[in-house]
Amino acid sequence: MEIGNIGTGNAVTALSSMINHRIEIERPNVKIMKFEEVPAMLGGPEEIKLGVLLELSGDLNGMFMFLISTKFAQTMLEKLLGTEIEDIKIWMI
Repeated sequence: MEIGNIGTGNAVTALSSMINHRIEIERPNVKIMKFEEVPAMLGGPEEIKLGVLLELSGDLNGMFMFLISTKFAQTMLEKLLGTEIEDIKIWMI
C-alpha cells in the first residue's frame, strides 16, 4: 500500500504543477480482490468508470487499478486543455 501512496503523491504533485492549481486528495481506498470480481464491485459491466490498469511483473506480479470519477476527469481535461468539455464520454477510449 505504501508504494501506491508514494506514487499517488508524486502524481498529484506533478498534476498540480501542470495545471497550476492546488489539488487535495484523500487516503486511497485499497481492496485486494480477484480481477473477475471488479465489475460487480464497480456497479456492473454496463456502468461507465474511468481509470488506469497497470500490470506488474517480475519479483511482484499483479495489477493496480486506479479509478477516478467522470467529473474529476472532465475537470482535469478542461484545466489541461484550457477549454470547456461538454461531454466527457466522447473523450473516453
